[in-house]
Amino acid sequence: MSASTSSSAPAPAPASGSSTASDHPQRHMIRKFIQALREQGFLDDNFNNQMNLHENRNSLATFCGDAEPKLDRVEKLLARETVEFDTVMNLMESLKTNAAGVGGKRLSTACAEMQDLCTDNNAEPLQEAYRKVTWEYYVLRDCFHHILQAERAIQMSSEE
Repeated sequence: MSASTSSSAPAPAPASGSSTASDHPQRHMIRKFIQALREQGFLDDNFNNQMNLHENRNSLATFCGDAEPKLDRVEKLLARETVEFDTVMNLMESLKTNAAGVGGKRLSTACAEMQDLCTDNNAEPLQEAYRKVTWEYYVLRDCFHHILQAERAIQMSSEE
């Protein structure tokens, strides 16, 4: 089949000025990206509550702004000779709850696993659990950044 008769050819672009934010080419990319994140377990159904991203970007930014100081504090607590397990557990509870609130399924799960390890009062496995929590956080943060960046591009192009 030739390229000109392909049934998967993109539809012609709307005339200049007639495009809406809902049919913006990046909107499709955002939906596909979010679907891939769901399929990989990074996001859960709670992320649906954030779907009006340009209005909810503050909650995502707040989540990230709150998470990093908590992660820094946990890192310092784990570096001490005597770990304050209750404090680490409370910080993980807060991060887990906040992650679940924005749909961060894998981060929330990693925090819960680290909380469980805190109940054993053994600092050694906490280092690996902390690496997993930070990995999941930074992946989620970067995903949010890409989604919000695409949303900003859509909003800016619709204002032109």
